[in-house]
Amino acid sequence: MENIGARLLKNASARLLNQSILVLSSFAIAISLARLWGAESFGRYSFAVAFAELFTFSFDWGLHWLLTREVARDKKNVAKYLNNALVLTFLLSLGTLALLVLLINVFDYPSETILVVYLAGIWTLLEVFASLFIRGAFYAFERMEYETPPLLAGRLFAAIGALAVIAARGGLLALMLVLVASRVIKLVVCVVIYTRRIGPVGLAFDWQFWRVLAKSTFPFGLNLAFGLIYAKSSITMLSLLRGDEAEIGFFRAALACAMYWPEVGIALTTSLFPMMSEQYLARRESFILNYQRSVRWLFVIGLPVTLGLCLLGDRVVILLFGEGFVPAVVSLRILSLSVLLKFVHGAPAMVLTTSNRQGLRMSIMAFAALGSIVMNLFLIPWKGYVGASVAAVLTDSLILVTSYFFVSRQLGGLPLLAAIARPTLSGIVMGLYVFFFRRMSLFILIPSAAVIYVAVLYALGGLPRDELAKLKGMLPMRWLRWVAK
Repeated sequence: MENIGARLLKNASARLLNQSILVLSSFAIAISLARLWGAESFGRYSFAVAFAELFTFSFDWGLHWLLTREVARDKKNVAKYLNNALVLTFLLSLGTLALLVLLINVFDYPSETILVVYLAGIWTLLEVFASLFIRGAFYAFERMEYETPPLLAGRLFAAIGALAVIAARGGLLALMLVLVASRVIKLVVCVVIYTRRIGPVGLAFDWQFWRVLAKSTFPFGLNLAFGLIYAKSSITMLSLLRGDEAEIGFFRAALACAMYWPEVGIALTTSLFPMMSEQYLARRESFILNYQRSVRWLFVIGLPVTLGLCLLGDRVVILLFGEGFVPAVVSLRILSLSVLLKFVHGAPAMVLTTSNRQGLRMSIMAFAALGSIVMNLFLIPWKGYVGASVAAVLTDSLILVTSYFFVSRQLGGLPLLAAIARPTLSGIVMGLYVFFFRRMSLFILIPSAAVIYVAVLYALGGLPRDELAKLKGMLPMRWLRWVAK
């Protein structure tokens, strides 16, 4: 039988590579847009994408997550699930696109902005179809490496095309056309890999099975809807309540510096998802142990990122976006707290989903979405994008506290102090070093601070030697094992 640790390392490594491709390409596009077009055009682009992404849930109602769980448990049924899900997604997408067109025309936006929103909607739909193959098949089979070719092909085309459009001053419409084409490429490559590695693609019209899918995926869809409201509504509400595209640009710049870091945590929890779906049914003790370890490791990784963004926020913003985005510094320092919160609350959220409690997770996200809307309604008119940043941190805190509470009732309390004490002490040491040497070159300061953090954490016993030994044993290549000595 394949070693569980080796499976996790393989899956996490592939997910981390894929997330790195996604983050670096998205970051390159965002920085180029902001620096060359300024805060207002960057804000207009950010609004169009955020508005369209609010409709992501209604394109497939979370079918891709349902497929990950169900196919991981019974891989022989992958064709039945995927082929029916493709038809259902197409039917749902017709209504979703019609609703998007209707709503954007209710507001008094310029015609160019409306057309950009239309293209962003198509761009989002193509990603949903690709997710059915990636999450519903590749992840379920624990072949995360299958995601790399489509992701790399699509993002490479997007990055090159976007930089060409920006350099040629082609405008937002041209940029969105390039991004739509990149998603087409990604979807085509997904289909090719699926047909060659897993099985043929078809369309199924099993009405009875559709009823089963609809009933099972409804909590996933609502959970996704509430998650999107909590994650994406701030930019839309900034546009509606303030109408200042420059403010949207500043807020989006701060988000760009903070929002991609939790993708590292998502890579870990996503790689665990199929395996923990199996363990919940057959190996309960392993299930609980993996949850506890994931919380600790997510905190260990997220804490230094939060401290670094908070202490070096001014230098990071100026380096990446230029002097014109200095107002984003305050927002970034506030949002840095959300980085750690997002890292950690991914673990209890994964437990709720893998243990068939997606309904409870949906309720938590509904509560968070409502809280986000209420807080934004009060804070955005008062403090603008800074208020939106405060609302984001409060919402993430709410999600973490409620998720941790319900998971603790289900699995028993986590020894929280033992999990965070050593990383916290290591973070304090690293933070003092960064504070006193903050004028040092970032290219020296950041790596040296990371080394200090890891060294102190190791000295305090925050990197358990037994887990390091297991990790070393998982490394497949001799030269990597030599490095780990």
